[in-house]
Amino acid sequence: MQPALAQPNINGETGYVNMPSGRIEADGTFRMGYSFAEPYSNIWTSITLLPRVELYARYVRIMSGSIGAPGTYWGGYGDYKDKVASGKVLLLEEDWNTPSVAFGINDVQGTGLFISKYLAMSKQFGALDTTIGVGTGRISGAFAGARYAPEEWDGIALVAEYDANNYRQDHLAVQTGVANREKGIGLALEYRWGWLGSQLAYRDGKPSINAYASVPFEAKEFIPKIDEPAPDMEIVARPAIEQWQADPQYQRGLIRRLLGQDFKNIHLKVSGHVIEATLTNTRISLASRAVGRAARSILLRAPLGIREIRIHYTVSDLPFATYTFFDTERLQRYFNGVISRKQLAPYVAISYAEPRQMTDNEAMLDGLEEEYFQTYLDSDDGDIVSFRGEGAGLDRIRVSPGVGIYFNDPSGAFRYEVFANASLEKQAGDGLFLKAATQLTLTENVSGVTQPSNSLLPHVRTDVADYKKSGNVKLTQMLVNQFYHPGQRVYARASAGLYEEMFGGAGGQILYYPERAPWAFDISVDALQQRDVGGGLTFRNYSTVTALGALHYRLPITGVTATVRGGRFLAGDLGARFEMKRQFRSGFQVGAWYSLTDGNDITNPGTPAKPYHDKGVFMTIPLGSMLTKDTQAAPKMSISPWTRDVGQMVASPGDLYDIMEPGYVNMRDRDGLQYFGDLDDSYDQSRDAIVLDRIQWSNWADDRSHVADGLASADTWLKVGMGLGIAALSSPLDRPTDRWAARHQNGKFSKVVAGIGNNLPLMVGGMAGLLALDSSDERMGETSFTALEAGVAGVLASEASKYVVGRSRPQTGKGNRDFHPLRSGNSRSGFPSGHATAMWALVTPYAKEYHAPWLYGLAAVTNVARVVDRKHWVSDTVGGALLGYAIGDAFWRWHHTGGPRLTLDGEGVTLNWRTD
Repeated sequence: MQPALAQPNINGETGYVNMPSGRIEADGTFRMGYSFAEPYSNIWTSITLLPRVELYARYVRIMSGSIGAPGTYWGGYGDYKDKVASGKVLLLEEDWNTPSVAFGINDVQGTGLFISKYLAMSKQFGALDTTIGVGTGRISGAFAGARYAPEEWDGIALVAEYDANNYRQDHLAVQTGVANREKGIGLALEYRWGWLGSQLAYRDGKPSINAYASVPFEAKEFIPKIDEPAPDMEIVARPAIEQWQADPQYQRGLIRRLLGQDFKNIHLKVSGHVIEATLTNTRISLASRAVGRAARSILLRAPLGIREIRIHYTVSDLPFATYTFFDTERLQRYFNGVISRKQLAPYVAISYAEPRQMTDNEAMLDGLEEEYFQTYLDSDDGDIVSFRGEGAGLDRIRVSPGVGIYFNDPSGAFRYEVFANASLEKQAGDGLFLKAATQLTLTENVSGVTQPSNSLLPHVRTDVADYKKSGNVKLTQMLVNQFYHPGQRVYARASAGLYEEMFGGAGGQILYYPERAPWAFDISVDALQQRDVGGGLTFRNYSTVTALGALHYRLPITGVTATVRGGRFLAGDLGARFEMKRQFRSGFQVGAWYSLTDGNDITNPGTPAKPYHDKGVFMTIPLGSMLTKDTQAAPKMSISPWTRDVGQMVASPGDLYDIMEPGYVNMRDRDGLQYFGDLDDSYDQSRDAIVLDRIQWSNWADDRSHVADGLASADTWLKVGMGLGIAALSSPLDRPTDRWAARHQNGKFSKVVAGIGNNLPLMVGGMAGLLALDSSDERMGETSFTALEAGVAGVLASEASKYVVGRSRPQTGKGNRDFHPLRSGNSRSGFPSGHATAMWALVTPYAKEYHAPWLYGLAAVTNVARVVDRKHWVSDTVGGALLGYAIGDAFWRWHHTGGPRLTLDGEGVTLNWRTD
């Protein structure tokens, strides 16, 4: 497929003008843009987070005039604004015989004003790309699109679409005039140049524009490192081992050379024919590259007769890896370009570091500290400009600019502050650090916030505006951190002081890494007191203890890490926070979080019927990939729909997992020597295979005939009839259980069950998607892919059934016998329950493969949740469970008949069939 055929529409999803297509962008593609189509303006982003998953979000403004009168709660807010999160899954890749097929959901989280679900199929015919699809919700009915982009047009394309949006149901449709807009044809002209693209469209006499940038996160770097200092090549006279031991000038010379390459905390020791160095680098982003530069300098200046080099690499004075080079002659030949990295690798051992035993040049380092202390005024850390002071150890002074941006305050949607940060970090002993930071506000409009927090929970975050607008000079941090390394792969931290702008206290953390497994576990406990506004040393009356355990699981090949944190949060609420992120080859990290706690936040945007759960997205930006010189600077940003008090955590004084994760990822990356010689000399190396496609999609239709034949059999229809009978027999329970649910809808039991059960299908589906990409456990990966297939099929089947049956939901008040067949609309989509169908379809392959019937009990939680939340009748959920079970069973049985599987590893591509 030509790149010009996968372009974003005005909402940021891959498509045409307003309509989506059955395609997604290339894996790792991040896009950001602005679009305007009266009365809507969008700031949007999209990312292909996984090879078949595209996610997108937009901040939409509906130009309708102020939604709040002066003096009211929303006075001054201006036009209505909303945040929309959506996603698309590529079900089938295009080949010569079949189209590309995608299923998407718009506005899956939030107000639901733009909610829609669709299935789209795209097929390319030379320079012409075509799409047909059908949707429900805002995309109502059939839609189509086409894009003509000949290669000789050099980035120019013509676009036409049939827009099936139901604008009449849009929020404020009458005020904005879109209530009169019908479905119809739209035309557009597009231009794509490198990373930049634009579109000018025309629909119903009104133009629209869309402009964006597209960045390939899977690229290793975007800008050549033309300003990167050259590696050490200076040849000097090397002493004998006896001279080295007798005269400290040789050690001093090597230490100076290492300090000049941004190495810190350098400790050297020569024992027999082995030289050991303990050090870290504060600028180079990859530990293996830093170790390569250190090894090069050590080779040039180590005593004659040294046969082995050991480098203990540290982070925050914590050793995490030991690199041992057994053959220094071979190492020198590699640096001279005589042998390859593949030939060097067998003579290098990378192991987890043991607790450090201090070497013998402490006094020498103390003498060099004052001599070496240097100051910088530059932009090497990615700031417009910053002032830094650094010594031979880990002492550091830094002054830099900063900006904070806040959305959706009732008295104004956009708030900002511009400030200068000054920070000091002083190493006072082994693993002991003193840290302090102050902030000087230069300009801001946060002080324009007039509405106080209306949260019914302790105001652990919702008073943030009071903190931002109180005082121009603030002490934002002042604390002591003591880091420990009690054993191999075990780390600990004790902290006390002012953690952040809003909280101070004392606490600690313990982190454990297993030797080989791709997971890690940590637990943190902090006793906290809320600080007063103004950035001083006074405190409020609120105090709390937070205790959180975290399990991190990483899929090495995909770069995906899933984290579950459970325990007690800042507002005293108990529950869990689920996180997922992916690190791309460029170092960019993109992720999201969602919390489920008993905080029962019913204030806006929560309601008694639907309490708010904290959620959001985050990104880590490795500036080294965008600068002409390597740097470890990697600012983080996060966006949450609302600032609430539920599910909140204190800012860690030094999260051990965040500190150690980059090093562990690097040392476990194949041979652990990425960019070791300052060049990308990777080679085919043994690693676990990544399952790209567990199905040979070109034979998909034929292979799935097993399922189709089974569904068409008399036995299957007998089971369908029995299932419908069971659902009918459960219908007498509909009204009594709904009356009970109506009486207890605001009770704690109902809220907890609904919060968990309603989100279980999404969580189990996400887990299945992650495990399907991991080939370290073939059985689990195959079963997970089967579950994912069954889940998608369950969603499609339930949506079709809802349209055919047209049963009213309980909340309509029309009773359980109100049917409107072949009619769309959320109120007439009761039977069967889509959540129950998806959940039972997802768990059934696992339950059958691992003989785990208890999983059906987990699926039943979703049934109960849909009933107590009054989204479905009991018989709706029974029907959904039976349909989901039947689909899950059918797909599981098919995978046991010998379906094909395609894998890719260091040896090549393999296609095989299961025959057992």
